[in-house]
Formats: sequence, C-alpha cells, structure tokens
Amino acid sequence: MTETALAYADRAHALFREANNGSFMAQNAMNSGVLFNKAGNLYMAAQQLKEAGNAYIAAARNFVRANDKDQSTLNYINASRAYENEYPGEAAECLTPVIDHYVVWGEFAKAAKYQEQQAVLNDRLKYTEAALRSWENAARFFEIERNDVASFRCRARTAEHYALVRDYEKAGGLFQALEKAVLSSEIVYHEAPGYSFNAALCQFLSSPIETVESDFKTRITGQMDPFFSVKNRLVITIINAVKANDIGRIASAANGYTEVGKATEWQATMLGRIRDLFTDVEE
Repeated sequence: MTETALAYADRAHALFREANNGSFMAQNAMNSGVLFNKAGNLYMAAQQLKEAGNAYIAAARNFVRANDKDQSTLNYINASRAYENEYPGEAAECLTPVIDHYVVWGEFAKAAKYQEQQAVLNDRLKYTEAALRSWENAARFFEIERNDVASFRCRARTAEHYALVRDYEKAGGLFQALEKAVLSSEIVYHEAPGYSFNAALCQFLSSPIETVESDFKTRITGQMDPFFSVKNRLVITIINAVKANDIGRIASAANGYTEVGKATEWQATMLGRIRDLFTDVEE
C-alpha cells in the first residue's frame, strides 16, 4: 500500500471509531452516518474495499435511523460497488434495499438498473433461481418505463433461466413472444432468429417431435431473411435426426454448432441436454 493510501486508511479508521461512539438519537445518527460515509470514501481511496463496504453499510443504517432514506440508498449503492469485485454476494444483498426504495417512489428506471445489476451478480454466484427473479423484475420495471430494448434483453435472460431450471414450456413461450415482439422493431429486429432458435431448443426438451416440427415450420413460414438460415438448418437437422432415430447425427450437429463458436453458453447447455435426452431415450 502506498504512503498516500496508508494515510487515507488511518483517517478512515479514526472516523470509523468516532462514528461508532455516536448514540442512536436522530441527530447523532445523522452525524454518525456522515462520518461512516467519509470513512467509506477514504477506505475506497486506500483500496480497502471490504472495509469500505462495511463503512458504507454502517452509514446507510444510520441514515435510516435519521429518516434520510435517500442518503441511506446512496450508501447501499456505494457499498455494493465496493463489494462487487471480491464479494459479489454482499454486493447483491446491498442492492435489495436500493431497489425497494426506488420502487416505492415510482422511479422504475433506477429500480430496473439496479435489479439488472443484481441479476448479473446472482449469475456470477450461480444462484439461478435468484437470478431468474431478478431478471424477471428488471424486465417488468423496464417495461413500465417503456424501454423496449432493455425489457426485451431482460425478458430473454428470464426465459433462459426458466429453461435452466427445466421449465421449458415457460421458457419456450417467452422466446416465441419475444420473437414476435422484436420483428416489429427496427432496432432489435436482428435478435429474432436467436429467439426463434432458442424457442425450438426449449421445445425439443418439452414436446413431442411432431409438435416441434409443426410449430417450427409455422414460425419460419415467410422468413426470407438470411439471418434465420444457419439456425434454421440446425433445427431442421435435429428434427430429421430425431425422426430417423439417428442419435449420432444429433450429437454431431450440436457439437459442430458449439465448436465453431456460434452457440452462446446457454445454447450450448441446451444442446447438450438435447443430446443427452435422446441418448438416454436410445439406451
């Protein structure tokens, strides 16, 4: 740690001790909140991120006692930023009161922003169900604000998470709805092929092959855009392989699509499940 950072840390420690000496009376709580906040800023400058997060949380709690919800919210945001890189669990927890505050005050754009950040943190932690709830809420908040692009993005992530917890019918329905929605948008029209493809992957895991084939043909009727072609060919290859009971062809198609780097991590997971499903059926 540099000399400057050490000086910041020493000042932060002193402020932290001073703040802890305050009582719970409203005025002292406000003063303690200010001191804890300053301590957090100094810890940040000293790159002592855990200590910074702890100080910001202490500030937030004191501002709650002083009935200053705005300052409390800002300090929870600061705490989340301090924790984000090394302590994602704590960072995600800090955002819950932030989201609640902005929802209560009808500031849904801000609520959506921090709900999406919480979803990303939950994904890092592999907390799939918690991430699902966060993505779903973020999509709803963005929709209230009529931010279609952001809403579509979060709805797609919601659909992916429903599939990850094996609710393939729900996931497939969301992807189909997204495909229809974005086709009327000049900004995100190019996302439609991916949503159509993802919907088909979900159907492979939830429906008889005849239903998959019928629904897929209905969806691609009239699609002349070249964006659709590569993904469509893969779906058709898997449909034909399943009908012919050619399990090796399913695995080859899925592996080939993944190996050339065309599949997202989620698509690779679903293709692996499809391969495993029909391999188990054959055995």
